[in-house]
Amino acid sequence: MKVALRHVKMSGIFEKSLESIGSLLSPLGTNVGLKHMLERCVTSRTKREEEWMIRDCLRLVKAKLSEPSSKPSTVIKCLAFSIFSELSGYKAEFAYIHAVKLAQNGSLAEKKMGYLACAFLLRECDSLAVLLVNTILRDLTSKNIYVVAMALCASCHVFPHDQVTVLLPVLEEKLKHPSDLPDVVMDIMPALVQIQNQILDGKLPLEYAYRGLHAPWMQISIIRLLRYLQEPGLDIYMLIQKTLQNVKLQIENAIGAAMVCECITTLVYHKVGDEMLASALLCVVDLMASPNSNLRYAGLSLLEIVLQQYKLPLSTAQQDVVLTSFCHPDEAMKRRTLSLLCTVAEAHNAETVCTQVVDYVCDQCSHNPHLQHDLISRAVALTDKFPNSQTHWHIAALIRVLPLARDKQAKAIQRRIQLMLLAGNGSLEQRTIARSKVLNILGKYSESKTVSTAVLEVYVWSLSQFCGAEDDQLVLEKLISLGYKVLHNQEPNTIMSYGVQNLLISIIQSAGHIAEKYDTAIDSLEEFLQETLKSHLADAYLRCTCMELLAALPHITVIHKVLQQPIQTETKLDFTLSFLDKYVCESLADNALPYQPKLLHIANPVLEITSLPSNSTTVPLAAAIMSSPCPSPLSSGTGSIVDFPRSESFGSEDSRSWSLRSPQKEDFRAKLLWSQEGRAKNVDSFVYVEHKEEVTPVPSDSKIQYLASLLFNRQEREAAGEEALQRDPLDELLSKDFQKLSASKPGKR
Repeated sequence: MKVALRHVKMSGIFEKSLESIGSLLSPLGTNVGLKHMLERCVTSRTKREEEWMIRDCLRLVKAKLSEPSSKPSTVIKCLAFSIFSELSGYKAEFAYIHAVKLAQNGSLAEKKMGYLACAFLLRECDSLAVLLVNTILRDLTSKNIYVVAMALCASCHVFPHDQVTVLLPVLEEKLKHPSDLPDVVMDIMPALVQIQNQILDGKLPLEYAYRGLHAPWMQISIIRLLRYLQEPGLDIYMLIQKTLQNVKLQIENAIGAAMVCECITTLVYHKVGDEMLASALLCVVDLMASPNSNLRYAGLSLLEIVLQQYKLPLSTAQQDVVLTSFCHPDEAMKRRTLSLLCTVAEAHNAETVCTQVVDYVCDQCSHNPHLQHDLISRAVALTDKFPNSQTHWHIAALIRVLPLARDKQAKAIQRRIQLMLLAGNGSLEQRTIARSKVLNILGKYSESKTVSTAVLEVYVWSLSQFCGAEDDQLVLEKLISLGYKVLHNQEPNTIMSYGVQNLLISIIQSAGHIAEKYDTAIDSLEEFLQETLKSHLADAYLRCTCMELLAALPHITVIHKVLQQPIQTETKLDFTLSFLDKYVCESLADNALPYQPKLLHIANPVLEITSLPSNSTTVPLAAAIMSSPCPSPLSSGTGSIVDFPRSESFGSEDSRSWSLRSPQKEDFRAKLLWSQEGRAKNVDSFVYVEHKEEVTPVPSDSKIQYLASLLFNRQEREAAGEEALQRDPLDELLSKDFQKLSASKPGKR
């Protein structure tokens, strides 16, 4: 019996070996040989079998590439298998040099494969990447625009960082190139349409069929290229409709859902009318109702893309799908739902959406800094777009996310809190109440052992700005005590972190502000400054700040008297500093960078946290996606479509975030103040834009009903409004456990 079993086992191994030898002996220069090799590797039943197959195939590839008379077609197929093995985790370093050679000396098709292989196989730090520098520079000067386009694409992936200075002059010259790549796509558009019609008519061989669809990946590429059309004709729209009808039966497959997504994205990109969008949205409804989590995820993504361009109300069934997805155990589904909610947020539910986003950041994103940064940006964008001067929920939300933010994002949030407290919406009484509550919140925050330096900076600034004359000495002593704590908590022989340096500078500047404002100077302030100067942690800027205040302390009384003098109303202050015109023009002529105010300098790098106004004009889909992480739903001027019944809009049409703008022109960018010709004339002063807010509905008991009532207004608005006015988000934040909130801070700042 054992002998028989051994014989059967040996027969199986022998048969498998014969099959493997047959695949290895097949000619690699043909598509059949490459296809057979890939099929054998993909269908391996065990990891060991896969490793054995791929390594043997790599030995054959290496031998083929070593032949002196290898044809370019054979080299291309060898490189294709090398890319496959690298993506599977098996190194094919012997093929790297052949990829570089193919990019250097091949024809147009061969050069394309060479650049593609280099992008997959080489890293920017590889020594072989240096060999591509001259090749890319040479191809950029080619008269063939296809070669230029390939070189531009390759430079984004394989060009070494230390050689960028060589590339920049050539790239600047290409900006003046007479030909434009979308024009190239326009030339081949009739051919693409013809190919797509042939695919839909089933004229391709059966080898191109996959899951009941003919050449689905080719169709996806064609549909994507159709987005380059500036003004598509009716024939293009009918082609996309025909593609959708053809793929509807296969929408339950992943590849079918992918094609539906591409078709609808293209239609939305070209802003089609109601009639054509209606049938497309039926597919969105089908995907959202699918029991398959992946397809439902695709449906939510499509719905977000649609709502970014069309302001359509959600039906009750769609609201239920959104709420169910938000409570889904899959974190990817929940993140997609959060993104969708940020897109459809309005004045009445912005606080609820923002709270859900911040809660998710606190609970789930401590080990994912990129996702954390993105979600914080979305939350901040909501506070910018829908502030409320009655409840001040936007200030409470910013305080919650501040300890979670990092670097420039934290600085931008700090600046927003400061501006809202100084010149926010509402009356002076409302702002005074908000300032008092924020001081209490930040004071409680500062007592936590894990408080972030970003929160302490805002606390120090708030103390110096909003303390009264009767508390000046007490506040000054509190600042000095905090400064000593910061100095003594630093370990010796260590470099002070960026956040701690900023905190110390804020403490010193705030102490100086209080001393000048109230003519208050105590001996401990000078002692603290002297100790900071002697500390090994003080850098040049911190020392300069200390020395500046030390020099001003003996003259505090004089400074205080000057500050108390009333401003003469007849004196016109020159805020534009026109006496510096000549100096500025000379500096600009010497290629100096234009001056940028500190506010804009800090806030501008975080472009994604600046939301679009609710009544903006419609922008292209790609521009809307790139300009803001959660652009506002833009009105198309249409009614309800398909499963999106018409309903009352509870959002305020005039609600928008405060911004610095000129009253003569509706522009949300800072006006250009200086140029090489001098200072711009007739530059108006910046003004603040007022807001209109609406109240938040009251929550229900269960989680789903609670979210439904807040997000989609499923109850009487009057009762919701009364209870919403009774609650205060700042008071709720004050009652929270700040130790837990601070502990979720991700790493060192």
